[in-house]
Amino acid sequence: MIEFLLKKRKITILFFIMVVAVGFLSFIQLPRQEMPDITITFAIVTTTYPGASPERMEQSVTRKLEQKIKELPGIKTITSNSGFGYSSIVVESKDGVEPKKLWDELRKKVKDAEADLPDGANKPVINDDLNRSAFYTVNITADSREQLYSLRETMRNWRDQLRTLPNVADVTIGGLPEQEIRVDVDPRKLQHYGIAWTQVLAAVKSENERVPIGDFDVGERTYQLILPESYSPEALNRVIVSRSGDGFPVYLQDIGRVYHSQGEDEVFIYHNGKPAMVLGIVVEKGTDVPSLQANVDNMMKILTKTLPAWASVEPVFSQSQRVKDAYDDLLREMIIAIAAVLFVCTLGLNLITAVIIAFAIPISMAVGLIFLPP
Repeated sequence: MIEFLLKKRKITILFFIMVVAVGFLSFIQLPRQEMPDITITFAIVTTTYPGASPERMEQSVTRKLEQKIKELPGIKTITSNSGFGYSSIVVESKDGVEPKKLWDELRKKVKDAEADLPDGANKPVINDDLNRSAFYTVNITADSREQLYSLRETMRNWRDQLRTLPNVADVTIGGLPEQEIRVDVDPRKLQHYGIAWTQVLAAVKSENERVPIGDFDVGERTYQLILPESYSPEALNRVIVSRSGDGFPVYLQDIGRVYHSQGEDEVFIYHNGKPAMVLGIVVEKGTDVPSLQANVDNMMKILTKTLPAWASVEPVFSQSQRVKDAYDDLLREMIIAIAAVLFVCTLGLNLITAVIIAFAIPISMAVGLIFLPP
């Protein structure tokens, strides 16, 4: 074999050139990330039920969810924990099972179990992406927290726009409390009209409970068509709570007022002494970070123009620069290795032989890169 390669030197040289070229092409197309993709075989199902004791949570929430989850094939273990007002169920998949398909089936089972949960229990939340982290984060600052909260709709638009970029898995916004609809009722007016506060609660609840108006079949799945919930203060103000003795309707606005309000601040973020909110972008698995960073930068240039003059965007973290530094270090170390081998070999061999030995390093790396998964 070696004798044949020596006789066919031109073919041999052409073959090694092709190997190096293909390996170099594979190296360029290799997705570059700071951290490798890790497949998580766990999912957590969390349910809250305000005011419920641990025993009630166990009987009325945790066990009912567990019964449905146990119907899934491919489950290795189920570990649950019930406390005051909350239930946590950790589900582990068996080896060899595709987690994404299993967690999709888990969502269906949990959805089926929601009908059996007690009134007052919140919808279960499933977290199946425990290793998710942002590859790019920025802080949006303002002079006051009121100004910052006024950017709520702008940030929602930013989130929707950034989610349209290829390979963006999610966009998170931190430091911005949830917007709420607050209902303030005057006790004296309730007494005047002879209305109990439970009637007010029932009227608001019935206004936002939507009954399915039909089904829509897509393939093997059936989707329920439901009218959107009304959370407009104007609409809620016109809700009929009761009727007076003369038969006239008593609206919610007659006994109180409905208005937009802010939820409680759970996190306070500051950047250089100014109130701030943080925006993070999460990438999908197998994404080339530098390529995505270029698309994000172009989108951010457009979105930044929609901010008021008193607001600013401050970059905090970018994985792209760290990835670039790591690859630059790899290239530099490879060049140093080739130069070192070439120098050592020239001490006892002629230059041509030393060059051939030195190039065994990139050829070996090129062969290894060819078989790497995309």
